[in-house]
This record gives sequence, C-alpha cells and structure tokens, in this order.
Amino acid sequence: EMAQLLAGPAGLVDAHEFAGRPAGLTFPAGAPSARIDYVLVSADLADRIVAAQAHAADASDHLPIVVELAWP
Repeated sequence: EMAQLLAGPAGLVDAHEFAGRPAGLTFPAGAPSARIDYVLVSADLADRIVAAQAHAADASDHLPIVVELAWP
C-alpha cells in the first residue's frame, strides 16, 4: 500500500524520510523495531518539512510521529 501511495498518481511524500530520518521505527512503543506509522504530505508541501520524529508516549502501543512544517 505504501509503495502505491508514494509512487502512484497521488505522488505523496513520506515526511519522515524527506526530513532525513528514514528509520522512523514506531512499533512496539517500548522497543520499536518496525515502521508501521507514516505521515504523508502532498508533493507541494514537501519543501516545507522542517523535521519529523517519533516521540515517546504512554497512550498507545505505537509511537506518535510529529512533523514540523514551515508555514508562511
């Protein structure tokens, strides 16, 4: 599914990878070893990505991903 979203007609961009942090492990939260959570943006927003990072949290078995965008 991810390959279709990233390379398909939608042309979405993986914010985590674009920010230079390709690992992006998010599951399980206690000791992440898999990447199953993504933030995707349209190609016209890709150059606004400032940072992307998974953050520790106790509310889920996944780590949340926070993406910072530069906005005029």
